[in-house]
Amino acid sequence: MSNGKFVNGGVQLITYFHTSEDIEKLISMLNNRYGLICSIHVRKKALYRVYIAKESLELLRTLVSPYIIPSMRNKIGLY
Repeated sequence: MSNGKFVNGGVQLITYFHTSEDIEKLISMLNNRYGLICSIHVRKKALYRVYIAKESLELLRTLVSPYIIPSMRNKIGLY
């Protein structure tokens, strides 16, 4: 729950995927299964991150809020 942050109005999830194929599969699943608007952000050479667009923040909050422990609720903008 702690590997994420707000960036440009959306949320960036820090992953430990080492190939772009892995992150593309995750993004495809988040889009197809949950309807989240996502893209790949690359930091340095091979550090892939999932960016969830600001247009999907309310949907993301609805999906994950039941599972977020209280001390981490600020990570998705819930206080």
